[in-house]
Amino acid sequence: MSDDAPEILLPQGTTYVSVGDVPNLIANALYPEPTERKVSYLKKVERGCNRTIDLTQEDWRYLEKVWGHLPGYKNNMPESQWRAYAHAFDSAPDKPEWLLVPLDTDGPFSRAINRENAEKLHTALLADEIQRGRLVARTHAMTPASAWDGTLPTARILVEDLIEYTAQLSLRVRLESPHETALRRAAAQRSMVGTVARNLASDMASLSNGNSTDDGSLRYDIKAAIIEVEILTDMQKLMDEGLISPKTDEHGTRAVRPCTLDMSWYLTRSDLEIVLRYTKGNEETKRQYLVELSSHFESGRYTLRQAADYIESAGGEDYKSILNRLKDAALSDELAMYLPGRNQKHDYGPRPRRLLSVRDFYEEAYWNDLNSWLGKYEPRITCTFPAPKSQPQPEQYKHPTRMLDEAPLIDIQQAYDRIYAKTEKAPSQRAVARESGYSREKVSRIWPHLKRVNQPT
Repeated sequence: MSDDAPEILLPQGTTYVSVGDVPNLIANALYPEPTERKVSYLKKVERGCNRTIDLTQEDWRYLEKVWGHLPGYKNNMPESQWRAYAHAFDSAPDKPEWLLVPLDTDGPFSRAINRENAEKLHTALLADEIQRGRLVARTHAMTPASAWDGTLPTARILVEDLIEYTAQLSLRVRLESPHETALRRAAAQRSMVGTVARNLASDMASLSNGNSTDDGSLRYDIKAAIIEVEILTDMQKLMDEGLISPKTDEHGTRAVRPCTLDMSWYLTRSDLEIVLRYTKGNEETKRQYLVELSSHFESGRYTLRQAADYIESAGGEDYKSILNRLKDAALSDELAMYLPGRNQKHDYGPRPRRLLSVRDFYEEAYWNDLNSWLGKYEPRITCTFPAPKSQPQPEQYKHPTRMLDEAPLIDIQQAYDRIYAKTEKAPSQRAVARESGYSREKVSRIWPHLKRVNQPT
């Protein structure tokens, strides 16, 4: 078997796999997600249109001028190289109205269709091989499973039998090395820039397509590619404005501006929240959110989630543990907290207080108060919050810019707490809507952001 044969990689220590998992393992080996996508060719999309068209001679002349400081563009360029060309186009002072869209002849949706088809074919083939006795499936007691019925998908195939079976299909089976296992687990905990952009684009394309593939996988991939370009442009803008700071390696080194966003970098929790919220807005809500973020960062105020994220990144501490410490500090008045847009210290009410009262995504603490708290209560944590570039004037906080769903957040949270205090039961959305005076639709949109009694901290 050739060294470049498709490979099934199993976690270290695996001795068997479930029958029901085998077709999926084979399909993923035949059509894996590429380690790095390629830009097969370029097209453009006019503003307000969702259909790609060919670049004109005039367009190519413009691109040659914008890319004059870069090596000549060639099709099938690796995505890591393409980002420099995309950034040069996006930052050009005379950037045209149309979007430049890189396309891949072997796009993610096409691969997904092929994987789904391959899985169906191999499910049928595997059933036939087991029925004919050419492959042994075993029960939990390791006795042979006799028939392809409702219980067989949970039966087991020993790894040595799987190796022999897949060799007939020109597939290899290999166990991960300890290093590969560590890399896979580390990657699973990160939000890679490229992965976030692709997943968001795929989700948005599905929604705009009504979850239908009637228009064909190629058109779907083109639509997802257009959205992905817009998302990456948004991420670059957020980074250029200093509103997100992606990490460049596993040691947590933050990207230093100015620089071009790289697909292999990954986002912190706070960065990811900002990206998700910004990219899903329209032009007006994006503008408002940028104003809100800029004011927030210039003021040196952090939500407790953002503070915990910064301490995790700069000090190497556990995010969940330090977040709970910060919430305890806020509740016990060790750390002064403020409502967004307010300069008066926030009062969490008479004691005994409930940890549920602290909204780690909403109330804010000043950078210098956080440093004082760390110095007094956690002196061994090597982390210092930076001073803001400019000290804001009080009038900056009189009328904060809020997103659509933030304005009624406090009212709905208070309505929820009132009902719970009376009944000692988690209230329904209908009950909270009646108590708060807001519509069911409004309550439903804000519901995931409430601190609820059955919601883990």
